[in-house]
Parts: sequence; structure tokens; C-alpha cells
Amino acid sequence: YLVATTVIVVLAGRVADAYGKTRILLASMALFVAASLVGGLATSFPLLVAARAVQGVGAAAMIVLPPALVREYIAPERIGRAMGAIGSSMATGMALGPALGGLLIGAFGWRGTLLTLVPLGLVAMLLAGGTFRAAVPQGAAEFRVDKAGLAFLTVALGSYTVAVTVQPGGWVGSAALLVVSALSIGGFILTELRVAEPLVDLALIRSIDVVPGFVMAFLVSAVMITFMTVSPFYLTRGLGLDNATMGVVLAIGPVIGILSGIPAGRLVDRHGPIRIAVFGTVLLTVASLVFATVSAPLGLVGYVVAAVLLTPGNQLFMAANNAATFAKAGKLQQGAISGLLGLARNLGTISGVGLMALLFDTVSAGHAVAAGAVLGLRATFAVAAAMAVTALVLALRQRAAARAMARVA
Repeated sequence: YLVATTVIVVLAGRVADAYGKTRILLASMALFVAASLVGGLATSFPLLVAARAVQGVGAAAMIVLPPALVREYIAPERIGRAMGAIGSSMATGMALGPALGGLLIGAFGWRGTLLTLVPLGLVAMLLAGGTFRAAVPQGAAEFRVDKAGLAFLTVALGSYTVAVTVQPGGWVGSAALLVVSALSIGGFILTELRVAEPLVDLALIRSIDVVPGFVMAFLVSAVMITFMTVSPFYLTRGLGLDNATMGVVLAIGPVIGILSGIPAGRLVDRHGPIRIAVFGTVLLTVASLVFATVSAPLGLVGYVVAAVLLTPGNQLFMAANNAATFAKAGKLQQGAISGLLGLARNLGTISGVGLMALLFDTVSAGHAVAAGAVLGLRATFAVAAAMAVTALVLALRQRAAARAMARVA
């Protein structure tokens, strides 16, 4: 599922620009619903795996196209609020997903988690179909799939994902896959520079200066997945919480995220995305440093304080970075830019899951359970703080560049 989603997000955005975002969104939702039904009724493991892969293909467009559609239906002065609403909906899913999944498994087994997506998906299709117009965008050129570029990108992303998550063959196997990924990225770049209709228009990416936004999205996603990956182990092993209490504490972050999404968007509309991106990355940096330094001595209070700082920082950054990045692209490039932004976030999530879990286990090994969990928390969030600082530096550079352009104007 994860590999399929990561590989297809770029293609989904490009196809949507050519054939209409609403059309591709509805088709992808239908594919997702059908795959959920097949997976829920699967009678063999290979069929279940295949259904999950097809689910990932459908989910790719469902992830990247809603923000791109916002640019078509929402007035520019309200873009921040719309992006904030999307952030709140994502936080709602993060908060409810694990709990509902557990209830469904307990009541109906694993099939229930997949079959429940069928009616939910159908309702979502009705809402989307009744809200958005399904039309081919005017001025869009006929789209031809860059097959060579797509092949290189698939190998690169697939091998990277497996290397940092599954880690087959230990360090040697992961290193070999990373080499394959690097070589494939090189082949992808060379292909994109030569073909007439590239999957990713590298010249356009350079000209509209969206790479810093992609890099920041990658870094912030890695910081947030660190929080989600490490927290359960720290709360149970380091603080000795039982599973029920841990679940309540874990819900604090997503709940704050739900509540802060729309206010974050309003701040973007009022003060501009560049300024709010700086503020968001400042909060992410401070929260990561609290986790890495004073959270453990302060116990549960320290953890809650850091979590309350981290999740609003993420919502502020996401609303601001999305608004700023989409504003740089033309109407016919919104899907492509959204796909690349989704790819950056997915890669940040994948990298954070694999590398931070490995770091936590490595640092905590050989120590008492509680002491090892504290050391793991400090080590992982020290790295997360470095990533947050890097994102902050990029945000500050964007602010400086914007001020320089304003003075020239």
C-alpha cells in the first residue's frame, strides 16, 4: 500500500492536470472502494496484498488532489483556511483511525477494517461528485506517460521504501537497495532532462522555486512521524503507563491538531504564508528540543507540554507551506505540484518510520527498560530537532528572499 501510494502520487497529479482533477479523483475513489471490497472478501494472502496495492494506487490521488482542487474553488484570500481545514481533517483521521480500527478488529476481525471503507468511500464519492465539476481543463495538453521516467521512479522509490522500512538482509541488504535507488534516481533525472514530455518538469520546478517547500515538507513529516513512532514506546516503557492510559495521552496531540487546523489557516490568510511557516517551524523546533532535553525529567507533564507545542506547529507549517507552494504554480500545474508535495511528505514519513525506529532500538539496547526508553526518546528527538532547525532555516531564507523582492518592487 505504502509503496504503491508513494510511487503513484506524482503520476496522479500529472494525469489530473491533463484530464481534470475531479474526474481523476472520482475514478481513484471508485478504485479505492473496489479494492477495499476485494481485500475485505479476499480468500488468499496474495489476493489481499494485491488489493492493498490497488488501494494504494487509488489513495494516491485522494491524497494529492484535494489541496489542488482548493486552488480552483476557493478565493485566494481564503486559501489558508481551506488548507487548515484539510489539516484538521487529516488530524481527525489520525486520531480516530487507530481507535476505530481496534474496535472493528475486535468486533468483526481484520476484514471489518477493509469492508467499512466501502460505504465510507461511496459517501465520499457522492459528496465529491456533488461539489466539484468534472471537466477537462481548458488549455491542457494531451498527456503521454513518460514510461522510462516512471520505471526509473518506481524502482527508486520502491527500493528506498523497502530499504528503510523492511531492511531485508540487514545493513548489507539495505545498503544494496539504497545504491539501486540512487542509481535509479540518476537515471530518472537524465531521462527527465531528455524527453519532450517529462513526468516531472525539472525546468519548471527550478523556475518557480518550489524545491525549498518540498524539502521542508519532507523534514516536517519526518519530525511528526518521529512523534507518532516513538511516543508509544516511551510512554509505556519510560513512564510505565498502561495501554489504556497511553491511548488517552497519545490522543492529546491529534486532538490539539484537530482544533488548531482551521485557526492556523486563518492566520495564514491574515499574515501571509511565509511568516506563518517561520512561526510553525519555530514551534516544531522548540517542541523537539523539549522532547530531547527536559521532557523526561518532567515526566508526563513534560511530554504533554511538548506535544501541545508540536502539533499546532505542524498545522501552522502545513497550511502555510501548502498555500505558498501552490501559489507559485500555474493553474495547469496544480496537480503536478501537489503530487510532488505529497511525494515529499510520504518520503519523510517513510524515512522517519524506518530510521527513527532503528535509532530508538539501537540507543535503548543494553539498558534497563525505562532508562533505555528515555535515551531513545532523547536521541530520536535530537535528530528531529536538527531536521526542524533545517526547516526553520529554509523558512527564514524564504522570508528574507520575499522581503528583498518587496524592497526591489
